[in-house]
Amino acid sequence: MRVSAPLRAPWREIEAFLRDKERWILKKLDAWARVPRPPVLHGVSGETLPLFGAPALLEVRPGRRHVERSDSCVIVHARTRPLEVLVAWLKRQALEALAPRTAHYAAALGVPAPRVAISNARTQWGVCTEGGTVRLQLYQEVSRVQDNSTAGPILSKRALESAVAVDDQQIVVLGGLIQDTYNDTADKIPYAGDVPVFGTLFRYDARTRSKTNLLIFLKPTVVRTNADGRELSTERYDYLRGEQERLRPGERWFWPDPTYPKIPATPAMPGSPTGETSTLPPAPPTPR
Repeated sequence: MRVSAPLRAPWREIEAFLRDKERWILKKLDAWARVPRPPVLHGVSGETLPLFGAPALLEVRPGRRHVERSDSCVIVHARTRPLEVLVAWLKRQALEALAPRTAHYAAALGVPAPRVAISNARTQWGVCTEGGTVRLQLYQEVSRVQDNSTAGPILSKRALESAVAVDDQQIVVLGGLIQDTYNDTADKIPYAGDVPVFGTLFRYDARTRSKTNLLIFLKPTVVRTNADGRELSTERYDYLRGEQERLRPGERWFWPDPTYPKIPATPAMPGSPTGETSTLPPAPPTPR
């Protein structure tokens, strides 16, 4: 378990918070421990890995780096690091299975087929339940250049990592990214401002302090039908057009500018015109 707290929070407050939430923390840790975990592969012979919904036996043999597949066995040939060879082969198999299915559904919807790629991400950024509750894994980072040195710039970083659960179209607010900035400036007459005591008559000192508290507003929206997707996209598109018109400089009679950038009108959105869920033909079968 990892506990994150503001930089200036005293330890006694952190400890009191943990004691107050002790029962809830133990309950969550116990529930997390009972969640089944997928098997961890080490790349050795005799392991069982899931392959397109069926178990397959892994066998590692020395030789040139390649993979062979039989009915219920996957043979990895590699002198070193067989797990990397296996992962690369599994990615190719996944792409070969997903690319035709993506092209099939894109053609049925009348949209261009997107590029399919496989990521190495190990965490889930979000999960949506059938009832519309959205669970999000969030990580927000704000960084700036604080100072420069001979080794390079010194960065000041503030990060927020949290997990939230919110209902469909409900707003959740995250805070805690607090920053205090102090600036001392001095304007003076050369030499005269450096004289002790009397130099203050020829110098102007200013000290400013700014405190910034970053709040993050999130409003997840579950898109269930084509009509919902078109409505949401059109709303965002019209909002951008309105903001562009609002920020447009006023007209001047001595400096006309008819070439200002302008977002075109809302284009026609692909999909069913009635906004109902399209009935698609079945996708091609998964390769075995």
